[in-house]
Amino acid sequence: MNQFSNPSPRSADYVCLQGHLGGAPAGRKGAWVIFTALMLILQATSLVAQELSAALEWAVVNHPRNPSLADGSGTVPHAFRISKYEITNLQYKIFLNKVARKDPHQLYDTRMQTEPCGGIERFIEEGECHYRLREGFARQPVVYVSYFSAMRFVNWMHNGHTSTETETGAYDLRVEQAPRMPDARYWIPTENEWIKAGHFDPLKGTQGGYWLYPTGTDTLPAESLSSTILGGRSRPRHGLPSAAGLAWFSLGRSVLLPNEPWVGAPSPFGTFHQGGNVAEWVDGWLDVNHAIRLQITRGGAWDSSGESLTYDKIELHPRTFVSASIGFRIASRASQETPLAQSMR
Repeated sequence: MNQFSNPSPRSADYVCLQGHLGGAPAGRKGAWVIFTALMLILQATSLVAQELSAALEWAVVNHPRNPSLADGSGTVPHAFRISKYEITNLQYKIFLNKVARKDPHQLYDTRMQTEPCGGIERFIEEGECHYRLREGFARQPVVYVSYFSAMRFVNWMHNGHTSTETETGAYDLRVEQAPRMPDARYWIPTENEWIKAGHFDPLKGTQGGYWLYPTGTDTLPAESLSSTILGGRSRPRHGLPSAAGLAWFSLGRSVLLPNEPWVGAPSPFGTFHQGGNVAEWVDGWLDVNHAIRLQITRGGAWDSSGESLTYDKIELHPRTFVSASIGFRIASRASQETPLAQSMR
C-alpha cells in the first residue's frame, strides 16, 4: 500500500476508527475528513523530518594561502567549506527521487540494492523509478557512484534542489571535459582543497603544517573499531590509545561506518573519514599517454592498506568507474547562505 493512500476497509486502523466513529455515518464524515487530514500531515511531517536529517554538516577551512607541502600541493588561496562527512545514502536517495524517475544518466547502479555496501533500493510504479533506503543504511556513505554521478549531484545542488536539471550548473556536462563553472556554488573539492581539509593543521609548528594522516597524527591510526560499532559507541580495539586516531581500513568484510561524530577521529578542521571508510573522488586527473584522462580518488577505503591513507597516495580511475569502496564529499563557498535541508524539502 502506498504510504499516502487511505487505509483499506479491511485494515486494523480502519476497523478501529470505524468502531470509534460508529461506522462513520453521514453526520460524522467531518470527523473522518479531519482524521485523514491529520494523518496526511503527520506523514508529510515525517518525510520533512527525514529530509531535514539529510542536512549537510560543514567544516569551515580557513587560513587562506597556507603553506604547501614539499611538492607544492595543499595550499589554497581562499576560505571554503567542505562537508564533514561523505555524501550519504539518505542524501543521494533524495537526489534520485528528484531527478531520476527515468534515470537516463544511470545515476542509480543496481548494486546499490544487491551488494552488501549498497544502501538504496529501486522500485518501479507506473513506469517511473522510485527509491528508498535499505534498512540501517541512511547514514552510511553512498557507493557505486561514478565521477559523472557526483558532478550531477553537485549540479542539482547548485540549481537549488527543486530543478531536475543535472547537465549544467556547477559543471557543464554538455562539454566533453565537463569544466567547473566560475560561479559554482557547490563543487567536488580540488586536490588541494581536499588535502588541506584533511591534513593541514594551522596550529602545527610556527606557521602551520601537515599531518601524514587525516586524523591529526603522523602515526598510523587504529585499523578499525571494535565489533560494537554496529550496536553502540565504539572504542579502539587492541588497547590502542584514542590519541592515535581511528580509521576504517584493512578490513576483511565490507562494512561502512555511519556518519556520526563519535565514529572515527576528525581532521584538524573537523572532517571525518578522509582516511578509510570509502575513497573519495576529487577534482583532479592525470592524462595517460596524452589520450586517456583518469580521475583521482584519495583517502583509501575499508578494503585499503594503511599506506593509502597518507596525503601522498592517490588512485586513478575512469570517470565512469563505480565501486563498493568509492564515494564523494562536496565543497562550497565559505559564505554560502542556503542550508541544504531547507533547499531539499
